[in-house]
Amino acid sequence: MGGRKYSFRNWLLYCFFLSAAMLLVCGPAIGQEDSEEFSLEEIVVTGSRIARTNNEAVSPIVTVDDRLLSQSAVTSLQGQLNKLPQFSPTADVPQVEGQNIQPTATSTPGQSTIALRGIGANRTLTLINGRRGTPANALGVIDTTTIPTAAIEYVDTISGGASSTYGADAVAGVVNFIMKDRFEGFELNGKVSMTERADAEQYDVSGIMGANIGDDKGNIMLAFNYVERFPALQRDRDWYKKMWEDPSVSGGAFFLDPYPGIGLGYANLPSTAVLNNVMGNGVNFTSAAGTTVYYDPSSGGVFSGFGNGMAGVPSAQALGIIDNYAIKMNNNGYFTQNDIDAFLMYPQERWNFYTQGDYEVNKYFTAFMQAYYSRAKSHTTQQPGTITSGWSVEIDPTTHRNSLPANILAMLDSRPDPDAPFSLTTNLPARREGFTSTNTYNMTFGGRGELPVIPWTYEAFFSHGEAEVNANMTGFYSLERMRTVMQSPEFGKGGEWKANSGAPDFGFGGATATCAGGLNPFDWASATDDCWLAVDAPVRSKQLMVQDIFELNTQGHIVDLPAGEMKGAVGFSYRENEYEFQSDNINTQGKSLNDQVLGLYPAGESNGYINVREEYAELLVPILKDIPFIKNLDLSLGARHSDYNTTGGSYTYKAQADYRTTDFLRFRGGYNRAERAPNIGELYLARTSSFGAMYNGDTCSMRNATVPWTANSTSNPNNWQDVLNLCATLNDMANPTGDANMQMYGVSAAQIQAWTAANPNATTAQMLVSNGGIVPDAEYDEQTAGGFSWAWPIDIGNPNLTSETADTWTAGFVLDSFIDDIPALMDWRISMDYYTIEVKDAIGLQTGDVVMQQCMSTEFNPTLDPNSPFCQGVVRDARFGTLGVVNRTYFNNGHIKTDGIDTQINWGMDAGPGHLSVSTLINYVLHMKSSELPTNPLVENVGTFGPSGNGLNGNTFKYKAFTTINYTIKDLYVSLRWSHYDKIKNRTGTNTPLKAYNMFDLTGSYRFSGGFTINGGIENLFDKAQQKYNINYDSTTGMYGGSFNNTLQDALGRRFYLGFKLYL
Repeated sequence: MGGRKYSFRNWLLYCFFLSAAMLLVCGPAIGQEDSEEFSLEEIVVTGSRIARTNNEAVSPIVTVDDRLLSQSAVTSLQGQLNKLPQFSPTADVPQVEGQNIQPTATSTPGQSTIALRGIGANRTLTLINGRRGTPANALGVIDTTTIPTAAIEYVDTISGGASSTYGADAVAGVVNFIMKDRFEGFELNGKVSMTERADAEQYDVSGIMGANIGDDKGNIMLAFNYVERFPALQRDRDWYKKMWEDPSVSGGAFFLDPYPGIGLGYANLPSTAVLNNVMGNGVNFTSAAGTTVYYDPSSGGVFSGFGNGMAGVPSAQALGIIDNYAIKMNNNGYFTQNDIDAFLMYPQERWNFYTQGDYEVNKYFTAFMQAYYSRAKSHTTQQPGTITSGWSVEIDPTTHRNSLPANILAMLDSRPDPDAPFSLTTNLPARREGFTSTNTYNMTFGGRGELPVIPWTYEAFFSHGEAEVNANMTGFYSLERMRTVMQSPEFGKGGEWKANSGAPDFGFGGATATCAGGLNPFDWASATDDCWLAVDAPVRSKQLMVQDIFELNTQGHIVDLPAGEMKGAVGFSYRENEYEFQSDNINTQGKSLNDQVLGLYPAGESNGYINVREEYAELLVPILKDIPFIKNLDLSLGARHSDYNTTGGSYTYKAQADYRTTDFLRFRGGYNRAERAPNIGELYLARTSSFGAMYNGDTCSMRNATVPWTANSTSNPNNWQDVLNLCATLNDMANPTGDANMQMYGVSAAQIQAWTAANPNATTAQMLVSNGGIVPDAEYDEQTAGGFSWAWPIDIGNPNLTSETADTWTAGFVLDSFIDDIPALMDWRISMDYYTIEVKDAIGLQTGDVVMQQCMSTEFNPTLDPNSPFCQGVVRDARFGTLGVVNRTYFNNGHIKTDGIDTQINWGMDAGPGHLSVSTLINYVLHMKSSELPTNPLVENVGTFGPSGNGLNGNTFKYKAFTTINYTIKDLYVSLRWSHYDKIKNRTGTNTPLKAYNMFDLTGSYRFSGGFTINGGIENLFDKAQQKYNINYDSTTGMYGGSFNNTLQDALGRRFYLGFKLYL
């Protein structure tokens, strides 16, 4: 694919510069003002391939002009469109914090996607001038940052399903970016913005120029856009600092930085007397089991209390470790850390170029072309990597005595076996950072015109596009090389290593590394550059998506009927997509056998290919016209057949009616069937590690009473013992020595099975030693109680997927003003549409909870067989018996059903010296039900942060509204925008909701003579701070918790922008 890529990129640049040259030749045409003429020419509206003489679509449609997109402090198409109630923020691509540093086949840092109705970005089709753009990754979604805002005329959004018209993946609807057409002149735009806190600065420069050519037979246009966005940090917002100081909220950082330490474990423990002595300050340990002791390089003191070892907290306080900023004392007696260097807004730089042109040879043939190119660079960051359990380094104290601090050495020497290795715990000095560069282009060439003989028109085109993502991730190190250096005497000080050393090759062809200063975590300042070079492992990855499309569309007159002209459209398209993801060998699943990256999860090298042939037909049938109570009644029919090389044939179809009773009242509605085939990511994703959440917790825990398939008799009275036996067997499969069960339950699998066989009617409590059973109470208490927890999934595609089906119904009305003599009531329109979408056999990546259910529930594993295919997804931790890895894949198991009401109100009137207008969009969701498994009931999620499975976006507000109030006086334009979001909460539990939220933006512009316009505005006009939510006031430990939601609420605070537009 590489050779094709560079040749087409060169063609793109050639076309761009050729267009520029043609514009210079046609210079006299530039500068002529556009003239407005009334025209009845037929146009093709979004949602249909049939041209008609009005722009009233049968499907519910929302159109926004470029003012919403351009008059904003932040140039983000996704961010602006998400203000519209029909859109839902996509949770898979964080837009603010920039904590996603690792690209995979299904997620790319810095990219932006859009989704309608909350049912997933890959169920929303994004078009540019009615044609598909270049997909961003293996999910087949479009990155909206590749679309140049300077060239956008307006955006049409159909939210009622449009699969038979545009393709089977338009399940939720279509977002069609309509670009400026036949532009003449030159326009230059500039804008600068920043927040009230003087950060998140953004500079935006764009331009567009165009001219008619060949006696107005053609037109050519070029546009460019450059955006540079600077970062903002969480620590520069008062609301974050207040939360960081709040002792009832745990710190957000996972690892303690910059303090190194040692994990004492549960055996070979140091003397508590020595431990108390080295800590001092009244510390009184009665047991050191499970404690991590940290060292303060600045004072030489030691302390504990970060998640364990509470007795060591007084030492931390005396050493000044706790500042209630970076590190704070919590109400539960422990201290936690905040990541004070985290981004609030990550930096990004973007170039966009767009060109289009056409030339009419004659009425039968007009040649046209369209091309765009985008280059975006993003910088994301996370905490430093850490040496800890999972990425462990064991240190032999006998070879490091001269490098270990005296207090640490004193503790180690007080152990029964002072020479035994110890586990090191430390953060590494450098933050993990991702630098992602995305290059996307698309070129379209074709022709259109009238067909001879018959009154039909045609359009035929070929499109080629590629998206290439290159990522460089720094702050990562080779785990094995780190172990080699650190486990060498005195942390490798003065060491030299040569690969392939010793007999029989004696270093032939091997690399050499040195470490003059050693990698001593208790004294990072002593580490020399050659030491870091010896272990450095920056990770690079590359992904490439290639798309080719050929499409032929025809439409025209069929026959005249009594009620009007019957028209039709037929067409054919062929599309193929080829995708490849390449990762560094050291970070590739299945390739790096003896080493891995410290602080990064392995990614698989995915690749896949899909092609599809499609044919469609559409009819516009006038049924009745100009009879009592019927001004006109039209029927719109459509069907599409798609033949995929992966899933075979599928059919989509629609039937819609448009009934106008009078000039001011019309009813519309219809039905649309869609069959969405799985994309490359869902089919062919290679084994890829990730980090995810589980909401039911580890169902092997005897304390977990959340669902009826746990090892707890309260939630699972009938077969909790069978689940416990299954879990014990899985632990033994992970560690045949039996140590995993000893760590988890304090007894062996054989003891568990013997006891349950002898006590078939016992409860979980009766199995505890304190009640005469065999499980030690201490081990029972250490098991998790269920609920929210983190998991380490490994995801993989499923080539056996089939298409999912979706049925969409819509029904609504449009009422226009019918009053001619009252100025305040002469200009208004109200539309209201009901919609319902039901997706069956929905494709979705299993959640960790579903993986556990399918293994532990008798619905799917009737005999609770540990060798069941479902249990292959549950991998226990061989060390501790806890949940280790969850293997997830995609299935056609889901069921989704949502319905709601869209309302749009437009009103205007002359007021004073100008014109006042108001526009309101409201989405009211009646139901959002989802089930991840066929046997599970549909669960209602309206008003909650769910649902998360089945590829859905979550965050289902009961209602959202967006209102714009405009006032225009000749050349002065002022607009107030109001965004309203209803409250939203967790689906279960009593934690506090995210309260209803209102945000206002004030924008305006003034047009001077000579084609110069100045514009500016204030976003988040009243500096609305983020609201803390998810607080558990029922907590008995004083840890009430709480967090902010940067996806659903403005994270930056008040910000200002000032810009200009110059037209020549």
